[in-house]
Order: sequence, then structure tokens, then C-alpha cells
Amino acid sequence: MMMAADGWYTFTGRDGEVIPRNATRVRIDVSLTVIPANAFYMNPSIEEVECHVDVKTVEGSAFFCCLSLRRVIMPGVEVVKKEAFHFCEALTYVECDKLERIGFGAFFDCKSLRIIKLPSAKIVGWAFTGCTALTNVEFGKEMESIGGKAFYRCTSLERITIPLKDGIITENNTFKKFIPANAFYMNPSIEEVECHVDVKTVEGSAFFCCLSLRRVIMPGVEVVKKEAFHFCEALTYVECDKLERIGFGAFFDCKSLRIIKLPSAKIVGWAFTGCTALTNVEFGKEMESIEEKAFYRCTSLERITIPLKDGIITENNTFKKCENLKHVDLVGGGGVHETIAALLLEGWKNDMDREINSINQSLPTTPAGDDFNDAGGKALAIRMWIRSVLRKIIHYKAQHQSFLNEAATTLQHTLPRDIMVNNVLPFLELPSYTFEVGDHEEE
Repeated sequence: MMMAADGWYTFTGRDGEVIPRNATRVRIDVSLTVIPANAFYMNPSIEEVECHVDVKTVEGSAFFCCLSLRRVIMPGVEVVKKEAFHFCEALTYVECDKLERIGFGAFFDCKSLRIIKLPSAKIVGWAFTGCTALTNVEFGKEMESIGGKAFYRCTSLERITIPLKDGIITENNTFKKFIPANAFYMNPSIEEVECHVDVKTVEGSAFFCCLSLRRVIMPGVEVVKKEAFHFCEALTYVECDKLERIGFGAFFDCKSLRIIKLPSAKIVGWAFTGCTALTNVEFGKEMESIEEKAFYRCTSLERITIPLKDGIITENNTFKKCENLKHVDLVGGGGVHETIAALLLEGWKNDMDREINSINQSLPTTPAGDDFNDAGGKALAIRMWIRSVLRKIIHYKAQHQSFLNEAATTLQHTLPRDIMVNNVLPFLELPSYTFEVGDHEEE
């Protein structure tokens, strides 16, 4: 078929048809009701496709990886099959007023598609996965179902319009948002990454060896998996206010990272190993555990802030080769300082203050271990210190309560009961924090 005077090429689908290299706009011939499988497979030139109203089906991979395709008009199409528009990265506009069924991965990685209106349709799994520019999806009242991961990694999706039907969303992962494994693996160029608040997970090796990456903002991320930022040597700043779990080697050898604040987290082994510029780590009061060699070879690490919890440091090699680790602070809000301030006797308070400060007297001279079997003593010293502080505070709480009980017995003979109950005893009561050592617990 020859090119028309208006610049449109008419596609007939006949055997042996060769589409001209300069064809950028394509009309489907009136003789066709189906666009055949692989019809325009990896065509680098076409930018627009226009179907007449009697075209009902787009077969599998019909426009697979048509990287220049921007606009598709298919007013009568009812079925778009598997991977029909897969990797059409420039596609911004699709008109499909009659669409009833969208096949597996039909619009997978159409990264420029922003808005789509779907009248009555069954959407099979992975249909719009990776449509990272998609912000708005409007379904019609006859919508039947939306399959698993249909909108997986649609990281810009803000709004959906759906009918009120039980079971229309068939899987819990339909709108799940996370950065997939190996997404930017060894990308040499990216310098900054900014996630919106609904991105919850960074999968394994997502940014592995991104040597130019300097800054990461991920305000809603809860999980960073294995080696997600491994070897990001230029990374200096990470914002992660919701982080709950850091996987094995997640920030291994991030040699420019200096300060990190971790709110509530479980840190798996080797998470920050080799972060040689890291000087300060601040954990939140809900921190659960710091595991094997999490900060191994963090040779500039000077200060950590941790909650007072027995068992929070699980291994004696957690701070191996951290020669400069000299200061341990207790995180605010854990009740330690409030409880000490409320103790009745000044001697008790002074003894607790000495115990809390003792770690910063001994830690500078505590061995950090070597590259062989010597784990060093810093992690062990901190573990033993935590246990000692907990035992003392539990002891003084018991002493305080005993003293209070004796005072109450004495005062009840000299003061009216209502004054005792409402004014005196509440003033002397300790804050209601719980401190634990192993399986032992006292109020």
C-alpha cells in the first residue's frame, strides 16, 4: 500500500506487506477487524495509529516496543491482548471507548502514559505495570475485575474512579508500589532519587553500584531490602522517616554517608558495613535489633543514640573495627531520664547518672577488634552496660516504691485521705515506664 497524500500509510495486513521506513502515521484499512500479532513489532518510526470503528481486536505484541508511538485512536476495539503495547515508552494518549478486556502486560512500561479511561473492562494481571507517569485512571460502571499487579510500580498514580462492587480488585498487590529489584542496577548517571510517600519498599539491588547517586528522599519507605544501595559510594544523604527494616548489606560500602537517622527499624547483618565516613547514627525509641556486623568497618563512627533495651544489639561483632566509637547516648522519650528525675533520693539519681555516663568513660579505650577472629569489645561493652543500667533502674524503682509505701502508711495518720490520694501520692509516683532485663520485668 502506498503512502497517501496526507502523509498517512494505510495498513492492510496482507502477507508480505512491508511498512515503509518513513511511515510515521498509520491508518488501519477498512478490510481489517483485527490488528494481527506482531504487526508493528519493534517498529522504530510510527508515531500515530488510527483504527476505524470496526477494528475489534489488537493481537499480542502488535505494537511491542514501538518506541516512537505517541497516540493511538481505537474507537471500536474491545480486546487488547498480551503485551500489545509493551514498552511503548513514548505513548501518551490512548482512545478506547469500547474496550472490554485488557490482556497480560498489555501496556507494561508505557512510561509516558498519564491518564486512561476504561469503560467496561476486565483487566488481567500486570496490564499497566511500570506506567510510572500514570496519575489518573477512570473505570466505567460495568468494570468487572482488576487483576494482580495490574498497576504495580505506577508510582505517580494518585486517583482511581471505580464502581462500588465487591471483588472488583482481585488481589492485594494490585496497587502495590515499590521500587523493583535491579531497577537502576549499576546506573552510572542518576544523582538524586525522590519517592512519594506511598512508595513502601525498595527491592533488592534496586540501586546497586549507582556510583553517582548522592541523595535519596524516601519519606514513606518502610523496607529497604538486600543490597539495595550496595556500593553507592557517592551517597551522602538519605531521608527515611518511616523505615522499619533494613536488609542484608543494604548500604554496604556507601563510603560517603556521614549521618543516618533510623526511626523504628530492624537492621539485618552487614547493613552499613564499610560506611567509612559514617560518624553519627541515631536510632528511634522503637528500634528492635541491630544484627551481625551491621556497622563493621565503620571506621569514622563516633556516636550512636539507642533506646535502653536489653538484647537490642544481638552480636558482639556489630561494631567490629569501629575504632573511633566513643559515645553512646540514650534516645529521648524512652522514660529513662524521666524516671531518674522522679526518684526520691538524690543519691539514687547520682548513682544512675554515673552508671549512664560510665560507657562514655570506658568505650574510647575498648578494643575494636581486627580483621580476623577478634570481634573486639565495643558491642559487648554496650550490651553489658545496657543490662547494668536496666538492673539499677529496676532496683531503684523497687526501692522508690517501698519508700513510698512506708511514707504512705505514716502520712495516712496525719493527713486526710483525700489529700493523700489526690495530692501527695501522685506527686511521688514514678512515671509508668516498663524496663526489662531478659525475661525479668518490673514496673
